[in-house]
Amino acid sequence: MRVEMNGGAIVIVAIMLIGLLAIGLIVYYIRKGREEQAQANAEASASDEKSAAADTEG
Repeated sequence: MRVEMNGGAIVIVAIMLIGLLAIGLIVYYIRKGREEQAQANAEASASDEKSAAADTEG
């Protein structure tokens, strides 16, 4: 049994795969950006707490 795909079906499959890849990359970079932002916020919060503690001691 031979299955032949015409050009249109190949193009549709290729576009779907490219779309899935693009969505995956978008999700990856959004998550990466949120993690970096959360880390920066945590570092800023920690430095603020240290400076506040130093101000109350002095």
